Amino acid sequence: MTVVFRFVDKHGIVKERFVDLDHVKETSSLSLKCDINSLFAKHELNMKNLRGQGYDGASNMKGEFNGLRSLILRECSSVFYVHCFAHQLQLAVVAVAQKHFGEFNDHFDEVNTELLGCIASLTPSGSFCEFDHLKVMRLSEFYPENFNHMERMTLEHRLGLYIDNIREDERFANLKDLGDLVCMMVETKKHLSHPQKELFEKITDAMIKGFQKME
Repeated sequence: MTVVFRFVDKHGIVKERFVDLDHVKETSSLSLKCDINSLFAKHELNMKNLRGQGYDGASNMKGEFNGLRSLILRECSSVFYVHCFAHQLQLAVVAVAQKHFGEFNDHFDEVNTELLGCIASLTPSGSFCEFDHLKVMRLSEFYPENFNHMERMTLEHRLGLYIDNIREDERFANLKDLGDLVCMMVETKKHLSHPQKELFEKITDAMIKGFQKME
């Protein structure tokens, strides 16, 4: 079992570190959970600090009731599960190669494709040339728990203020991806300002849920 940690350092930079390669005697969810508990104890880590978990799509890992995912969620309800996106992409590529595009939609259906388009519209590359407020507004429709009716009514105006503010700031001119955007928002403290703070938090949460939906 390979264990990798992804975390945000004190500067808001997302980092990923290989932690351990653990030989497991069996791959049942309970056995894997015991191994993870031992690993956390060994490194004096607290599982309560986790905010996410990601594995492949095997039933012992992602099972809703008895999988490793559910065992960890019972202990800490804030540890959202995300099906490893690299694994999803691999499945899609293999399906395309084997079935000549016949099974592509089994892994990326129309909803997932639309979600990817909505999220991609937030990328900062090319001075935010892909930014599309209609797609971001569509993203809000997928998750009404994040945006109530009044917030959705004013979202277009608030997005206009957001993108104008960002594009006028030269520090945001050469960003390449969403990770760079998050880091620069933190570095410039724009994530703390109003209304950007609330809007940024809601959009970020919607993006996370979007990736979770792509299981």
